[in-house]
Amino acid sequence: MKTSHRVLFRDARKIELLPDGAIDLVLTSPPYPMIAMWDESFSALSPAAGVALKRGDGRAA
Repeated sequence: MKTSHRVLFRDARKIELLPDGAIDLVLTSPPYPMIAMWDESFSALSPAAGVALKRGDGRAA
């Protein structure tokens, strides 16, 4: 299987629109992995992460 990768380093408010399913990783700086404001983003990327977050299991997410 051939894959392609693209790294975008810019202000997210100015990023062009991407098609649904185009992003598989959200990297924040500094990283805030367990702050509730990110739960929606992680849940959108991974339904399994969303389930884990809803049950309060941040490590599994």
